[in-house]
Amino acid sequence: DASWASARAGSTASAEDSTAHPPFWTTQSSSMRMPMPRRSPNELNGSISVLLKKLKGFQDRLYHTDKIKAKMRRRLLYGLREVAKSVNVQSSKAIIIAPNIEQIESEGGLDDRIAQIITEAKGNNIPIVFALTKRRIGSALGVQGFISMVSILDYNGADDEFKIALKHAAEGRALYAKAQTQ
Repeated sequence: DASWASARAGSTASAEDSTAHPPFWTTQSSSMRMPMPRRSPNELNGSISVLLKKLKGFQDRLYHTDKIKAKMRRRLLYGLREVAKSVNVQSSKAIIIAPNIEQIESEGGLDDRIAQIITEAKGNNIPIVFALTKRRIGSALGVQGFISMVSILDYNGADDEFKIALKHAAEGRALYAKAQTQ
């Protein structure tokens, strides 16, 4: 996907492109896949963090009461393979991607997998949000380590937080589109 490659390289993508990043993105390292924030998108990161913590709390609470039911009614999936599966079967309601994923350009490598997930998500009208970092996503989910992608399967009980997060993401895209026209 050419737009993915141009965004990764730090060039500006078209305003119509749904993978285009808000104006606060810029490339800071050649080893990173996605641009990093030039200024902190606090509202977006804060709303995504609150959403992930709340959904993880719901998922953990159900797991502690009934493990079998919890496996059947998962709210979040994380990791590249799990997110790809949820996008393929169209069970994902939104995808959150950390902007600081390392760049691996080999054939069939990480770049190709992420571009494929983004293309399928766009085809299935699944919102894609670039927010937080790998470490901050892991922290919001209470996991020690790094998490690159999260798929939200069910946001019931956190409807307001979900809508606010998508609103902040849309505002960021609108700022980007406005900056591109100027």
